[in-house]
Amino acid sequence: MNRLLALGLLAACAAPDRIAAQARAIGTPALASSPALTALADSMARGDLGYVDALHVARKGVPLLSRTFPRSYAGIYPMKAPPGAYNYQDPDWHPFHQRRTLHTLQSVTKSIVSLVYGVAITRKDVATIDQPIAPFLPSHADAFRDSLRKQITIRHLLTMTSGIRWPEGGGYGSDDDITQRMENSADWVSMVLAQPMDTVPGTAYHYNDGAAALLAEVFRGATGVDLQVYAAQHLFAPLGIARFHWKGSSGGLTDSEGGLYLEPADLSKLGQLMLDQGMWNGTRLVSAEWVAESVRGQRPTAAGKAAPRVNYGLMWWTVGAGVLQDPRAYFGWGYGGQYVFVFPESRTVAVLYQWMFDGKEIQPIAFARRIEAAIAAMP
Repeated sequence: MNRLLALGLLAACAAPDRIAAQARAIGTPALASSPALTALADSMARGDLGYVDALHVARKGVPLLSRTFPRSYAGIYPMKAPPGAYNYQDPDWHPFHQRRTLHTLQSVTKSIVSLVYGVAITRKDVATIDQPIAPFLPSHADAFRDSLRKQITIRHLLTMTSGIRWPEGGGYGSDDDITQRMENSADWVSMVLAQPMDTVPGTAYHYNDGAAALLAEVFRGATGVDLQVYAAQHLFAPLGIARFHWKGSSGGLTDSEGGLYLEPADLSKLGQLMLDQGMWNGTRLVSAEWVAESVRGQRPTAAGKAAPRVNYGLMWWTVGAGVLQDPRAYFGWGYGGQYVFVFPESRTVAVLYQWMFDGKEIQPIAFARRIEAAIAAMP
């Protein structure tokens, strides 16, 4: 999502991550970090790379490095009105929830929503993602009189191929930003379904926050349970994730396009679950088939066009040949510079939290290359 905000620079001090300290206290074995990884964290602590809030890297399930870089965002970005959960300049909400330790994930939320659907598929609470969404939105039946819209399936929402028009433009703060208009509306589902259809579902990829926002209501219609309630019980609790915040619309809809807040070590657990093919402490939470499908690039490519350097699966980004050392790497990517990277070949999960805009944040592939170089330099 292209959103424009001014960038400032503020140095900050580094602090050990509380969760890593707890792990050491209970005797979790520690792996030696690499000088390159430590140097990267030290540079972030000095403010050399802008507003970086946390770096957490684990290998083979054990933290290599876990650092947070505390700062106050009050006054850093000019405050626009009104304040609130969808004002990205409000320091009570962004990047930290109520100025504490839970950090916004923005669109990494989408990757976690995909995992929740994977849990529901594995538990057979959702039969298949290849079923139309219309039956799960009965109060919006009029919107599905369109023959194209009737064809939209859950898979189309997860792969950004719904065909619903979603013309982004203007950047954050602009009246032309359609995602901002949705977030400020009282009824997200109605607003999204009011948009015209551009293409036949399944035939064209177009990144679409509105389509992602439909997933929460579809999930409730399919299971009878709110998305975040289901996630807390069947995904977060087994992983020991007790603290999170999940924003909702003014109409009470769980925000499945960008509303989740987590601490970095807990996001790393979700990356580890993907790395371990859906297994956690000997218990299967998600099928291996779902994980494989999630990280298989499914973005339609026009005839004669080269495959994209970065592809899209079920709300997880994948990399093409020659982009990284690990050709199987994949990641979640959120506005302002939120990343969770999974590197299957080195068994590494890396989390980065930032809060910068207009392309000034450390970009995902550049971050991944730094992590790969640091891991490769380890003894």
